[in-house]
Amino acid sequence: YCEQAAKKVLEEKEAEYEVRQFQSLVLMERKNPGVTVMSLLEDMEAFSICYKDVFRHCINSYGFDAPKALLQLKQQGMIICSGFEGLADAFLCVDEVGIEEAFAEIENDRKLLERITRLDMKMSLEKKKDYIDLLVRIPMALAIGAYFILPFFFYSLQGVSEVFELLEEMQI
Repeated sequence: YCEQAAKKVLEEKEAEYEVRQFQSLVLMERKNPGVTVMSLLEDMEAFSICYKDVFRHCINSYGFDAPKALLQLKQQGMIICSGFEGLADAFLCVDEVGIEEAFAEIENDRKLLERITRLDMKMSLEKKKDYIDLLVRIPMALAIGAYFILPFFFYSLQGVSEVFELLEEMQI
């Protein structure tokens, strides 16, 4: 079960990384005059691992019914990673506003995703720091216990045992 969970986390991280790659690709190509939806899809497929089948299916069905193919791209891509939704929505808007305008929001999404990633990393580091702080305090607690508390405890037990011995002698 743990292996499956770890594999799923790795796949999610890989998918998020690919979404960032796609965003970079779109940011580079969206202002080129000869770029088309099909060329963007083909370039994304070339750089993809997690989304390769999704892009291939979309490319193959794009010629028959482009809106339906892009809608399926969105649905299948969101199953892999929810961050893919913004890219897919931009593809769906290309016919209405053009490539450059459709993908204008991608830059903001990318900055937001980077901030979220940095925040997650910072939270992870804080969590690790808390564990390390706890581990650092364990030797200190052991040292205080071994050098101060245990001798005092044994000294007190010795005094108590002497009191019990004295009481036993008084009863006899």
